Amino acid sequence: MLDVKQIVYNALSSLSVKITDNPDGKGHKDCPYAILRTITTAPIKYKNFTKVTWLLRVDVFSTYKGEKEIKDYYNEVVKKIDLVRQEEKITYAQSSLSIMDDKELGPITKHGVITISVDTMEVE
Repeated sequence: MLDVKQIVYNALSSLSVKITDNPDGKGHKDCPYAILRTITTAPIKYKNFTKVTWLLRVDVFSTYKGEKEIKDYYNEVVKKIDLVRQEEKITYAQSSLSIMDDKELGPITKHGVITISVDTMEVE
């Protein structure tokens, strides 16, 4: 099975915000930073191929007290997802963004959640 999380991680690791898939416990001292998580992988086997739907989540923790830093990062992610989509076995890739207040850091610090959905088709 194609490792879509690794492909997405490689694409996003070159962006302006440091990304990891395993938070090191330092908390919000190192903002801005992002965490990449796999929410689900749903393989469906057909006669001649396997289709897998990946749902990934990127949590973005910002130092900026507004939404600009997260929106700018999301725009960078959208460009990288366009490149991910060009991978041979990937048939679909889309992202969406929601921004919320991070109560742990106070009501004006922002936390962005980027959802990335990727479908693959792998011929057996």
